[in-house]
Amino acid sequence: MTQTEQYLYRYYQLERLKSVANNDLRRAVAEYNERAESLLKPKTMTEPQGGRTNRVSDPVQDAVVAMVDTYLREIKKAEEALNKLIAEQDSISETVEKAGLNVMEKSYVLMRYFKGNRTWQTAQHMQYSERQANRYRVSALQKIQSVMKDGR
Repeated sequence: MTQTEQYLYRYYQLERLKSVANNDLRRAVAEYNERAESLLKPKTMTEPQGGRTNRVSDPVQDAVVAMVDTYLREIKKAEEALNKLIAEQDSISETVEKAGLNVMEKSYVLMRYFKGNRTWQTAQHMQYSERQANRYRVSALQKIQSVMKDGR
């Protein structure tokens, strides 16, 4: 496997990692929404004498704020991880676009490297023999490699 192919396979890996990161983000937001709502509700009770109120003590309030801050940091971390994966994927897509591939080469790259299909599946989908599909692969990789050498 060439370095160019490894670079292109990274796109498919990133797709799976994005799915995990997206799930982490959803989970963190859901936990935050669930916990923050109950933690931040004011807990006041009026006493019959003099109308005084009992408020949450400062240490308890500080613990609640710290807990909420922890959830917000977790959400921010998940967002940053997801954005980093998206940026890397966009970079790979941009490299492929700059390569100026013809329709068949681009089709091969999308199916084989971006969607993770096997060689025979890609050839079958393109309605070509594996040998002809391999010619498109070689041609596409040469063009992408030249862009990578110029741009990296």
